[in-house]
Amino acid sequence: MQLNLLFMRLYSKKLKTFLKEMPVNISRKLFLSFWLFKMRQERFDNEIFLRKNENNNGEDRHVEVVLVDWAGYSMKRTKQLGNYVIGCGLKPLVEHMALVQAGLSFDVTLIINEANESQRKSIERWRSNYPFIKRTIFRGNQGMDLGAYNEGYQFLKNAGYCGDILFINSSSRGPLEKYWLLRYWRLFRSKPKIGLCGISMNSHTTHLKVKTFRPHIQSFFVYSNMEVLREVFPQHLPGAFFDPSDKLGLISEGEIRLSQEILAAGFGICSNFSKNFVYYQGRKWQPPLGELRLHEPYRMIANQI
Repeated sequence: MQLNLLFMRLYSKKLKTFLKEMPVNISRKLFLSFWLFKMRQERFDNEIFLRKNENNNGEDRHVEVVLVDWAGYSMKRTKQLGNYVIGCGLKPLVEHMALVQAGLSFDVTLIINEANESQRKSIERWRSNYPFIKRTIFRGNQGMDLGAYNEGYQFLKNAGYCGDILFINSSSRGPLEKYWLLRYWRLFRSKPKIGLCGISMNSHTTHLKVKTFRPHIQSFFVYSNMEVLREVFPQHLPGAFFDPSDKLGLISEGEIRLSQEILAAGFGICSNFSKNFVYYQGRKWQPPLGELRLHEPYRMIANQI
C-alpha cells in the first residue's frame, strides 16, 4: 500500500478523531515528520525517474507557466487561510522558482492586473533579473485571476503552443522541494484522462450559504494541458470577463465552472494533497469534504507548491 494512501486512511474515521483529540503540538509534529519523509521519498523517486528517462522517450517535458499577481498587493505579503496566516507574494515565489530545481524546463508569462505606469516600470526592472520570465502582460482587473489566466491562455494558444500549462497566482508558497514542477507533470499523467490537477481541491461551494457538491481544483494553482483546454474551452476560460466586484460570483462562474466543465467533458481532477484519488463525474468522493487545505493534516502546508 502506498504511503500517502495509508496516510489518508489514518486521517479517516476513528483514527482521524483520535488524532484530532491529541495535543495539537504532537499531532502537528507527527504530520510534519511524515510529510518530510514523504517529500524525501518523492524526491528519490523523481531522481530515479529522471535517470531512467534521460532522453525523454520522445516526451516534451516543458511547461509554460502563467504567473498572475494584482498590483495592489505587496510583493511580499501574508494571507489569512482560516485560522492560519501564511507568508506568500510574487517576490518570494519567483525567488524560489529561481533557486529550486524544477525537474524540467519552464518559461513564465507574468501577468499583472491593474498596474499604474510607475508600477509597470518597477516590475519590468525587477523581472529582468529572472531570465525564465519571458514576457510581462499588463491588463485591467476584469475576471481577476481567471481573466489573467485567460490572457495567458490566449497568448499561448495564438502562439501555437501545444504542451503543458500551469496557472498560478502569488498566494502560492514555495517552491521548497527539488523537482517541484516534475511532481505535477507526473501527477497529471498518473491516471487516465486527467484534465486538471493542483495543490488542493474543494468538494463543495463553500463560499456560499448553501453548500452544493461541486468538486473543483482551487484556482491559486492549476495544472493542465493545452490539448485539454482547447477541447473544452475553444474560445476562452470561464470567468474571464466577469465583473471583479462580484467575487462570490467569480468563484462560482470561474474557479468552480473551470473544473465542472472539465469533468462534464469526461476528464478527471486530482490534487497533490490526495494523489491516489482522481475524481471523475459521478464517482464517489473520498477525501475530506470542503477545502482540503483547511483540514488539519494540510493547514500547515496550505498553498505550498
